[in-house]
Amino acid sequence: MLALTLSDLITGEGAIEIVERKGLGHPDTICDALAETLSRNLCRLYLQRFGHILHHNVDKALLCGGRSTPAFGGGAVDAPIVIYLAGRVTSQIGDDVIAIDEIATEGSRSWLRSNLHALDVDRHVQIRTLLRPGSQDLQALFSRDERTPLANDTSIGVGYAPLSALERLALAVERDINGRDRSQDHPAWHRFRIRSQTSDRLASLVS
Repeated sequence: MLALTLSDLITGEGAIEIVERKGLGHPDTICDALAETLSRNLCRLYLQRFGHILHHNVDKALLCGGRSTPAFGGGAVDAPIVIYLAGRVTSQIGDDVIAIDEIATEGSRSWLRSNLHALDVDRHVQIRTLLRPGSQDLQALFSRDERTPLANDTSIGVGYAPLSALERLALAVERDINGRDRSQDHPAWHRFRIRSQTSDRLASLVS
């Protein structure tokens, strides 16, 4: 094992920090969340049924926006959102067949219901799966009884902590705007109310 070295991020004087937060309704966020949800559900099922995680690679997702007619106090959805989930999965071991498409669809609908409360998932979203078996070589790699897990790609994990003050502020703003109780707290919500009513609370969250 290689030794890990942790150090502070050092920036020069006058450095500029830019933070982008794509909220829950952003297509990129939705695609990432549904792909991660599918992987977690597969890992959970594989462990329960077979005792170890089987080969899968489900990081491909595409969201095709729908069409709507907005109006004050309502509006109408004229064409649904279409979401494609694609990748490679282990869907059968011997005679044991796994309902991959059902797992992908139901897991996605569950996440959408939990996080996008204003969206009628059954009527306004179509989920389509394009999940196929992986190569025999990769399946064999995952099925080996190794003490140390083997990698099937050149990817590595990168992370850092803690969040900077600006990152915490961006997260706090997004959570405040998208909060479930915003209509009760701010019935006439607009940018001036955000600025005047939440500035003190947001400042306390990042201090």
